[in-house]
Amino acid sequence: MPLIILGVIFAVALGIYAFFASRAIAEEDKRIESERRKKAAEKSGGGPDSAAGDNVIFLSDDLEREKKRHRKRP
Repeated sequence: MPLIILGVIFAVALGIYAFFASRAIAEEDKRIESERRKKAAEKSGGGPDSAAGDNVIFLSDDLEREKKRHRKRP
């Protein structure tokens, strides 16, 4: 009888531990995902006050000139 009670206590404690561990893992995943989204937003130009240095827009004559320069490169 004492062994059965000890087993039930162990099973309940294991269940409680698994519940709290899964919640902690889920919160950590949410935090990592929000950081990843924030970095992606900063990289893509984020807001109106940030400069979009990664995107370059060429006008039609500039595009042709850049094509010629690119072909000349070894």
